[in-house]
Amino acid sequence: MGRALPWSYDWMNSFMVNRIFFVVVAMILSIPQITEAQQEKPRSLKQSIELAIPFVQRNAQTWIDQKKCVSCHQVPFGLWSTQIAKNAGYKTDEKLFQKQSKWALEFCDNNLNSKTMKRDGAGTDTIYQILLSGIATTKADTADSLAVLLATLQEPDGSFKPAGQLPTQKRPLLETTHVSTGWAAIMYNDIGSREYQGTIEKALKYSMSDFRGDSTEWLAVKSILDHQRQSKTESAALTRLLESQHDDGGWGWDHTSISDAFATGVALYALSRCGRKYQNVIEKAQTFLIHTQTANGNWIVPSTKKVRNNKPGATSNYWGTCWAVIGLVSTE
Repeated sequence: MGRALPWSYDWMNSFMVNRIFFVVVAMILSIPQITEAQQEKPRSLKQSIELAIPFVQRNAQTWIDQKKCVSCHQVPFGLWSTQIAKNAGYKTDEKLFQKQSKWALEFCDNNLNSKTMKRDGAGTDTIYQILLSGIATTKADTADSLAVLLATLQEPDGSFKPAGQLPTQKRPLLETTHVSTGWAAIMYNDIGSREYQGTIEKALKYSMSDFRGDSTEWLAVKSILDHQRQSKTESAALTRLLESQHDDGGWGWDHTSISDAFATGVALYALSRCGRKYQNVIEKAQTFLIHTQTANGNWIVPSTKKVRNNKPGATSNYWGTCWAVIGLVSTE
């Protein structure tokens, strides 16, 4: 007969067996979780856009109901992103869209400045945003009325003063003024009417000065303007815009900032208007947006206001979400 094992050896052996057992069980239980995460498919570009549209429309109406104001960052961009999605064949709440469009156009066409009590279209930025959105294409009289009104708000030097909260953005006021003026010029160029030729020339003279901005939005606006002028040389602004894309595929407020949906959407929109020669760049940006979208359909975006020190908020999140939709649909 063999010699009996010491009790301490039996205890230790039992302890080791039990420990191994629990480790193996834990590993087995973890396998389904790992497999599920690995098999989870990312959204497609189409699914990302479809997820965002209800968020955009719902929150535009909330703003209208609570604030009773068009604003320079909420309703125009909600309508712009919805309109561009509609044009691309995406399903939207048509009844709600028509209701919001009618309200916004009437608000802008009739709004009086609270200080001067003169008709101001709810501000220069709101006017060109509403007209860029395309929602006034079936309301020719209103579109003409707003385009004429905006021309009367042009400064003697050709610029358009940024309105609302735009002057408080995290860049020099002069740069924001160039951005507002550039967007207005783009809008008038899109209209293509000789009636506004003088307005366009004055705005372009201001925008095409030696000024050099650093924000992604300025680079995007300048790139579009250069393309509209059919410049024979590669746009310096477009070159800088392409070079400032981050490794994750997105763009930030400027080249020193982390990527966000606002800047990435603006950059994609600009690229869509400068030709389709940048497919690799576009696909990287689309992937960034798809992967950073929340389950609610929106994107979390650092505030564009200097005083908020990049803290995300409802306004920046909504504004960035609208730009993300515009950028994705434009480059689809």
